[in-house]
Amino acid sequence: MKQNLGRVPGKWWGMVIYLGLLVLSAFFPFFSSIERMAKAPPVMVPAFDYQGDQVVPLATKIPVHAKLHGFDAQQSPGGKPVLVYLHRAPWDRRGTRFCEELAKTGKVAVIEPFLPGFGPTPGNVPS
Repeated sequence: MKQNLGRVPGKWWGMVIYLGLLVLSAFFPFFSSIERMAKAPPVMVPAFDYQGDQVVPLATKIPVHAKLHGFDAQQSPGGKPVLVYLHRAPWDRRGTRFCEELAKTGKVAVIEPFLPGFGPTPGNVPS
């Protein structure tokens, strides 16, 4: 039996290891997306597209999950300016801490959205 295993090409061993790691990653995710962390239902945002040289609203809406920092219980910024923090990777907690610190000043409210392309994106998102 061991003699037969020695004849298996290296690329097949690599494929077996890759598939094993792929199965393990399904059961033990290393990174958690903001969708899993967000407790509130997604905000439905209208979709837009270009037609010719104009931006035209579409009939579809895109579900956007976001963390709201500095908002009250009714999800209102309370008259404060609102910042949208876009450059964030779901596995990097520094962006979340930065948004929390900005909101603690009381001068601004911060929206930290989950961006399509990082982790599983719900629904059909137009480009």
